[in-house]
Amino acid sequence: MRAPLALLMPWAIAALLALAVVVLASRRLGRTNGFAAAAAAVAVFVLGGAVLAGAPAPVSQQRATAIRGRLDLMRADDGMALRGLDYGRRVRLNERQTLEVTGIRVTRSAGELSDDPRRLAGPFALPAGRFTARITFDRSTVGDSAALVLIDDRIQIARGTADSASPIAFDLPVDAPVWVAVSDPSAASAALSVEIVAESIVPRSARAAGEVRAIEAIAERPRAFIVYTDDDTYPEGGVFWTLGTGAGTVLVDPAGASTLLLVLHVGPVGGVVRVTVGGQDRSVTLSPDQTRQLEIPLAAGARFVPVVIAAPGQFRPSDHEPGSTDRRWLGCQVRIGLR
Repeated sequence: MRAPLALLMPWAIAALLALAVVVLASRRLGRTNGFAAAAAAVAVFVLGGAVLAGAPAPVSQQRATAIRGRLDLMRADDGMALRGLDYGRRVRLNERQTLEVTGIRVTRSAGELSDDPRRLAGPFALPAGRFTARITFDRSTVGDSAALVLIDDRIQIARGTADSASPIAFDLPVDAPVWVAVSDPSAASAALSVEIVAESIVPRSARAAGEVRAIEAIAERPRAFIVYTDDDTYPEGGVFWTLGTGAGTVLVDPAGASTLLLVLHVGPVGGVVRVTVGGQDRSVTLSPDQTRQLEIPLAAGARFVPVVIAAPGQFRPSDHEPGSTDRRWLGCQVRIGLR
C-alpha cells in the first residue's frame, strides 16, 4: 500500500492548501463572493498538486519498477496459501497465470543491457524454482560464444549456446541474485534482449529455511556452491568458522559429486564437534588444535545438502596468537570439498 499512498500524498497536501485558501478567502471577501474563493481554491489545488507531485517518472524508472514488482510477485508466491490478485478482473491468479505475468524482459534499446559479458543482464532476485532464459541477438550466430547463467555473477549454474533459438533451462535451489551472461564481448554487444520465464516456482513455505546471507563457490567443482543461511558462520571464501559454540548451518549443492569432504579444525579448545549432514549424525572428537577430514557419501542426485557444525568451545585469536587483532569468538573451522 505504500507506493499508492506515496503517489496520493502530494495531492492530499494540495487539497489541504486549497481548503485553507477557501477559509481565508471567505473571511476576507465574505460569503457573497464564493465563486472567487472556489476559483482560487481550484487554482491552488491544481498548481500545488502539480508542483508537489513533480514530473512523471521516466520510462526507464517505470520499467525498473515493473520488473521489481514481477520479481516481488514471484518471491511472494506460496502456492494456494498466497497468490497474486488480478485487480482488473478481481480474481486470484492461479499457478499458470502467475507464471505468465511474472515473465521478465530487458532490452538494449531501453538501456537495460550491459557491454560487460559477465554482467549482460541482472541481477534478478529470483526465488527458488525452474526457469528458462533466452538471449536474442542481432544476427543468427555469434560464433562459438556461450550463454551463461550465474549466481551472484560468480557461480555458473547453467551454460548453453549463444544463439537466439536456444533457450537455457536452469534450476535455482534457493532465492538468489541471478545474472545472464555470455562468454565474450562480441556476443554481449550483439545482444538485443534477455528474457527470463518461470517454468515453476517453489512455494515460499517450502523453500530452504533462513535468509541467504552469502553464496560461495566450491573450488575445483564447477557449479557447486555453499549457501550461508544464518548468523552463526563467518564465510571466508569456501572456508568458514562457526561463531563460538553456536550451530552454524550451510547448504551445499554438490553438483553431482558422490562424496562430501569436511576438513575440521578446532582452536585451543578440544572436545566433541557436533556434525550433522543431511540429518545424519557425523560427530567427531578433536584434540586442541587438531585437524581432521571426514568423507561422507552422498546420495545419487543429491542437490541440496544441509551441513550443521557446532564446536565444543570458543576462543578469540587475539588471546592466543601474538600480533592478532581478530577478536571474534570462533569455534570450528570448516573447509568443504567434493569428490
